[in-house]
Amino acid sequence: MSDDLLARLQAAESAEERDWLVTEALLESLPAELRQAAWAAAVPHWFDASILAALLEKPPEECAALYTELQTLPFVEPFEARAGHNVHEVTRTAMLARLWNERRDEYVALSRRAAATFAGGDEPETCIEEIYHLLIASPDAGAAALYDQGWKWHDPPLIAYDRVYALAGAALEHNAAGRLDRQGVATANLLSGRIDFLYGRTRKALDKLEAARRASDPGSKLRADSNHRLGELHVGLGEYDEARVRCVKALIIYAAIPDRGGQAASIVGLGDVHVGLQEYSEAWECYEAARTIYAAIDDDRGEAFCIQGLGDVHQKLGHYAEARERYQEALRVYAATGNRLMEASCLRSLGDVHRGLQEYAEARDRYEEARTIYAATGSRPGEIDCIRGQGEVAQARKDWAEAERLFEAVLAFYRELGRPANIGWALLRLGGIAEQRENRLSAARHYEEALEVFQGMDEEVAANYAEHCLRSVRGSRLRRLWDWLRQPRRNG
Repeated sequence: MSDDLLARLQAAESAEERDWLVTEALLESLPAELRQAAWAAAVPHWFDASILAALLEKPPEECAALYTELQTLPFVEPFEARAGHNVHEVTRTAMLARLWNERRDEYVALSRRAAATFAGGDEPETCIEEIYHLLIASPDAGAAALYDQGWKWHDPPLIAYDRVYALAGAALEHNAAGRLDRQGVATANLLSGRIDFLYGRTRKALDKLEAARRASDPGSKLRADSNHRLGELHVGLGEYDEARVRCVKALIIYAAIPDRGGQAASIVGLGDVHVGLQEYSEAWECYEAARTIYAAIDDDRGEAFCIQGLGDVHQKLGHYAEARERYQEALRVYAATGNRLMEASCLRSLGDVHRGLQEYAEARDRYEEARTIYAATGSRPGEIDCIRGQGEVAQARKDWAEAERLFEAVLAFYRELGRPANIGWALLRLGGIAEQRENRLSAARHYEEALEVFQGMDEEVAANYAEHCLRSVRGSRLRRLWDWLRQPRRNG
């Protein structure tokens, strides 16, 4: 080890810096051709002899020996996901940072070759890798490909959310290293945030969708999309004023672009806001207006969204027969177009209708059908909503043991997500079930915890209700104890 390297190692301020100094010294000690190959091999997530040849622009037969030599380096390891190798992630991250900051033209050229090498592959992994490199080689084309491929995998009939998340995650890898332009940042966060929302990761979804909105250009489709998805998220959180703001902002941009499908989707979002605020006539008008637009652009799936929304209005008003008719109409479209997620949503709503009609066996079956689809598509929140519905059916049928089992599963999920309001209401439900089973100690424990949750959220109405339940249980116990004490006792 040279005195200069030793001095630099001693002056290093972190383990990462020391690791890089050692790696850099090793790279500099390699023959020029092998060193060039090592730098090229760091650009893709994995490489083999043919990929290496394409990156170096050399005939494959000339790269066979280089590929073998690379495998002997301490920072190169077998790539477990497929036949090939990769540069160790810590070392790769450091090497890419040097390429980006000090030899950017070389990095862009290598990325262009990598994108061409992975282009046209049938596997999702190669498609992701192509777009990952295109984001560096040609940022505008990369961001456009990221957007198109992400929504292609997101929408029916594919509904491949794991692919969307992996694709967006690859782009966000560039973002974390400061290599992504604003359009790429907005697109990656929009896609990733959308999947986080569908999987119930609300905090992550909000952060990413806000990042997408901030990074997107004012008046752009990306800005409209970000506002639209933020509106959906705020509706889900019951934050209707903020949801309305986002839907209106999206609507204005979609109208100016123009994007009629986006306009209709924003109007549907406003309808959802009105439903949440119990403004049912306004919601009805929104769904009908959006349905007219979808019909004009021959979007059957969009029309089905509106029909389902009209069913929601009927259900909220207690018009169960009309709601069932609307849901069944929408369900036929979803089934025909392969929209599995919305099919599950309709089935769950039909379960609610059957439960409202006290048709408990039918309700349980519809919830189970929906739960199966949600599980298959990876939508854990939808699955839990179905389990909650089954728990309500069991409770209505006074099957207390089954109801308790189901709501315990619901509570565990809400704890996992960290949703205080949902946790509180699940605890109240479990307290009520325990009370029906005459397990007043268990009921009191659930009510006490619910009270703590709601007080921590400053939810006064919910906290008062939890306290009322707690007093009721404790009061019942005191009365029973007093009655027992007043009973005549035998002497001796």
